[in-house]
Parts: sequence; C-alpha cells; structure tokens
Amino acid sequence: MRLIHTADWHLGLSFHNYSRLEEQALFLEWLEALLERERIDALLVAGDVFDTYVPSSQAQTLFYNFLHRVTARCPALQVVITAGNHDSGLRLEAPSALLSHLNIHLKGSVTRGETVDYAQFAIPLHDAQGQEYLCLAVPFLRISDCPQNSDNEDPTVAFYRELAAHFATDPRPKICLGHLYASSARIDEHDEVEYSILGGLDGLPLEPYLRDYAYTALGHIHIQQHVYPSGTVYYSGAPIATTFAHQGRHAGVLLVDIEADKTSVTPIDFPSPLQLQRICGDYASIKEHLCALPKGEANGLSPIFSIEIVTQEPLPHLKADLEHWLAGAAARLGPVIVRRATETDPTGEDDTLVQFYHGLNAEQIAQREYRKQYGTPMPEGLVHLLYEAIEAARKGED
Repeated sequence: MRLIHTADWHLGLSFHNYSRLEEQALFLEWLEALLERERIDALLVAGDVFDTYVPSSQAQTLFYNFLHRVTARCPALQVVITAGNHDSGLRLEAPSALLSHLNIHLKGSVTRGETVDYAQFAIPLHDAQGQEYLCLAVPFLRISDCPQNSDNEDPTVAFYRELAAHFATDPRPKICLGHLYASSARIDEHDEVEYSILGGLDGLPLEPYLRDYAYTALGHIHIQQHVYPSGTVYYSGAPIATTFAHQGRHAGVLLVDIEADKTSVTPIDFPSPLQLQRICGDYASIKEHLCALPKGEANGLSPIFSIEIVTQEPLPHLKADLEHWLAGAAARLGPVIVRRATETDPTGEDDTLVQFYHGLNAEQIAQREYRKQYGTPMPEGLVHLLYEAIEAARKGED
C-alpha cells in the first residue's frame, strides 16, 4: 500500500491579514501531480482542511475543485479526510454520500448513543494488487465524543484504547488517522500556540494504543516528525509555513510505503515560492535591509517580513518609516515588535515595548488578548462562538 499523509492545510488562512490562497492553490496543484507520478493508492488528510468553522467560498471552491481534478486524474485513488479542531465536522462531511461514490471518504463527527460504535470509523482500502487494509478515520474528538470512565483516565486516551481493542482481532493491516496532541510530540516554544496545541493541554500518552498499527497518520502539530520510539506514528506537519517559527523547516507531505513486514516513510518537501522572513536588529540595520530589497509590485506570493527592532529610544514614526522603506518593494510587512535594549540584556529579548497588531485578523487579536488576560488559550467552545460572531458581523457588512 502506497500512501500520501498530509494534514493541516488551513485553506483560507489569513496570515497577518494576507491571504495564503494563492500559495495553497499551488500546493494542491503540486500534490495532484505527486499523487499521479508516485502512483499513490490512498491520500490521507488528518484534519484542519480549513482554517475556520465557516470557510470562505474561495476556500471551499479550492478544496472541491482539487477533489474533482484529482479523482479525474487518478481514478483509482482512494481519499480519506477527517475533521480537525479548526473544521466544522458537520459541514465537512455534509457531501459524504455524494463523494463516497468517487472513493472520497469524509469523517467529521462522532455518532454515539449510550456507547461509542467504533465500526463507524472503519474504511476499507485496497492497494494496486487488491489486498485489503483497514483505515480507522477518527476526527478531532470532543469530550462528549469519548467514553466517560471513572478511573481518571483521559477521555481521548480511553477512546483510542477502546478503538484499538475493538479491532484487535481484525486480520487486515490497520492504518489510523487522528487529529490530536500526542505526548513527546515536538513543538516550538516560539510557535503561535493557536496553530500548535489546543487549550494548553499536555500531550496525550497514546503510545500503547497506536504502536500496533501499520501506520498512524496524525495532524494538529505543524512540525513534521516521528512520535514515540515504538511504532510508526507520524505528524506530516503543515504543507506550508504557518508561523515565522517554521522558517527553514521541512514542509510538505509524507510518502508512506506499507509492506508485509515493514513500513517506510519518506518526506517530500513542497517547494513553496512564498518566504516568511524574520529580521532583527537596530533601527539603522532594519532600514538598510528593507531599503535594499528588490523592487517590484507585491503580490500574493511576495515574502512577508516579521521585524523585531531593538532600541533604547522611542520611535514614534516607526510604522510610517517601515511602510516608506518597503514602498516599491516586492515584499509585505508582517508583525513588528519593538524591544528595549538594556545593559544587562543588550538583545532586549525579554522587554517588549510595543507589538503592532499590524495585519492580524480579528480572530488572532482576540486569541492573543485572551491569552494575555487569562494565561491560557481560548477554550474550544468560546473559539467556536467567536468565529460565529465574526462571521455574522462580516455578513452584516456585506
């Protein structure tokens, strides 16, 4: 079985008020060609297809056009997509009945009664030789989706323990999809937390319940990595950089080959033309750097700069200066941080004077202000209400 594992597309992402749709469209075109060239049996997308619960019409058009093209280009391709915490699971799986006829399987929510029926997550897959595999496609789990045990076991851990036990005697090679924060997963302390972990929770200790799968495809953490010393549990990472902390990292997809006695995983980088660049220095060095940038008209693929200025003096006209230095350059201004340099800390790293909310959208500003006030990320339910309120306000402006 030959797979492509990907996740965290965040279609429609507004990055410091800049749309990334043009770059995301290039990624999907690249992915489409890769699926054909490598003769892939199945495409696994482990959550966060969209960036918000209510994606724009452009983001949805991009997604469905990709599905249409790729199934026409690769008729034997099987596609399995689960919802992440940024997705509306019900919205994502709404066209399931129609798309299932194209070998596209969408799993956005958990249907449960008094107990969880784990059979609902089972999707049979076949390789080119006709061998059958079992894919267990699990969307991002809410507490209400999980078993409620009384022994203080985390509900999500209980879910994955029962899932593994339910299919333990199934003889088919098994593949698991999940969207979660696994213990030992590496995150970057400089990452924007809203794209890394949810609710500030510790990673889930899932190794005993994932290690026996032929492959486990995870989403939610944007850094591509192998998790746990035993088993083949991987995060594909986001295919494009979603924070400046990702600058210089591998970003793309994972090519997975499952054979009778082993599973091999090969990273394939997406050559994105858009660069996120972080520069730090004093006022004079920042001016020199920005004034030396190539001239041209900025567009949707022009680099975005995060600027950190270290100073001992007030800079009342900084924002106007930055925009002046970038005028006529094929570049775009992202977040700007001003720090005070002191004798004991000449870098100024721990003394932020000003952080411009330049280009941040309403969701990002609300998330940051909530974290400042309460010291934790905004709870999931409140995030959902925030998205709904912002979307209603936007519709009222139209």
